[in-house]
Amino acid sequence: PAISVEAPEVSDHWSDLGLKWLILDQYYKPFPVCRWAQPGIQAVLNLRHQHRLQSQDVETIELTTFSEAQRLAGHDPKTTEEAQYSTAFSTAVALVRGHVGPEDVGTESFTDPEIQRLARCMIVSEKQEYNDLFPAQRFSDVTLHLRDGRRLNSGPTAATGDSSDPVSYETMALKYRQYSIPILGETRSKTIEELVLNSTNEASVEALLALLVEPV
Repeated sequence: PAISVEAPEVSDHWSDLGLKWLILDQYYKPFPVCRWAQPGIQAVLNLRHQHRLQSQDVETIELTTFSEAQRLAGHDPKTTEEAQYSTAFSTAVALVRGHVGPEDVGTESFTDPEIQRLARCMIVSEKQEYNDLFPAQRFSDVTLHLRDGRRLNSGPTAATGDSSDPVSYETMALKYRQYSIPILGETRSKTIEELVLNSTNEASVEALLALLVEPV
């Protein structure tokens, strides 16, 4: 017997084998950017929807978050990677466009004057309460200063899709279809989805792998 498996002092690593599946503890990201930027995006989208706002209604933005996200403020990205790890830029995109998708972190978005305006004027600060919750939870809140003088605050907003509050299968499938169909086509995208859900033998797994590696 291996001491690494049977020794009492390491039993917490092995005692739940076959009972606990760690893949179910992973989070789902609704937006193609750093997980730390997602609470701010969600907060802005909530306010945008609740108050039927357009970005032109907003003069400045205050984003309060945890330290790690604050250090990734990134007001003026030059590459897709910088945009994906930019708290300010991705939050500005959400307010301007009402969504954040793959096309929104591409270089063509970097010169959008309205996104630039909101990203550059955004004040990003940290809050100890949110620092204390990190990394188990990721919270931010957003205050929008409107041109008509109003101030709208989102309140503490969590990143959606944690394992404790999972999204539905249909939500995940919709994201997959939105991302895959423009690149792979509807037929190939649908076949991959069906194989992922229903692969039960070696032949179906091989068929899935073949579709995944086939050139676009």
